[in-house]
Amino acid sequence: MVNRTCNPFMYFPWIFKLFGDYKGFYKNLKVAHDFSSKIITKKREEFQKRQFANETMHENDDEIGKRKRYAMLDMLFHAEYEGIIDHRGICDEVNTFLFEGYDTTATCLIFTLFNLAIHPDIQEKCYREVKNSDLPSMSIFDFNQLGYLECVVKETLRLQPSVPFISRYCREDTELNGVILSAGSQINIHILDIMRDERHFPDPLKYNPDRFLPENSINRHPFAFVPFSAGSRNCIGQRFAMLEIKAMLVGILQNFRLLPVTNPDDIRYEYGLVLRTKENVLVKMVKRAH
Repeated sequence: MVNRTCNPFMYFPWIFKLFGDYKGFYKNLKVAHDFSSKIITKKREEFQKRQFANETMHENDDEIGKRKRYAMLDMLFHAEYEGIIDHRGICDEVNTFLFEGYDTTATCLIFTLFNLAIHPDIQEKCYREVKNSDLPSMSIFDFNQLGYLECVVKETLRLQPSVPFISRYCREDTELNGVILSAGSQINIHILDIMRDERHFPDPLKYNPDRFLPENSINRHPFAFVPFSAGSRNCIGQRFAMLEIKAMLVGILQNFRLLPVTNPDDIRYEYGLVLRTKENVLVKMVKRAH
């Protein structure tokens, strides 16, 4: 996939069939799609047995008097029942969560732990915030109250975005800064470079979570920080990913102190669909004495 994305000649299907790994690509793609399709088919049968197709999204629960919370698949099945989406469309949405939300979230967590390990002052500030919070009474959705921890995650995503670039298809001729983008062309947007632009982030290579404090973000361009893309086609799992990362960090910071093992100067990045390093990034976890 990466080789095809980075080689314009492989965009042409007939060239890809002749010179690319056409069979291997679609064989692996079929395995992934069949996996999600089987899950969806099974869940659809369960959905129909519960007779959710006869209920509406806004119907009140007679037993507890509260509006029901629906899982993502249930909402998609409702949309399918109403003719808004088909099976292929449901598969695309599920694939987005399954395959785009696994490596990307793990990558962000790895780099966040590493950044905390090499910046003990920032780690201590996060720990104090977590320790002073009323965690036993908090749900995962209350983790948004941990403001400094969110700044830390955002600064990691700025400096080491899980997805370093995204591609978009140009549907019509468009002029951008005097350049004509022809209809049918592919546009690659280098997120990593955008978020290391010193016009928006002074001293861009320095790890500084304070950049994202409210008072420091007021006049920043709305598209200067785009780790999840932006606009109508931004990442569907953005909020879920942030909650997932915060939940993991809270659990780790509560119980462990992080020490660096890998030297930051030894890290070499590999450019691909997901940002990776050539060598493993290692930290040491030391149990906290409560």
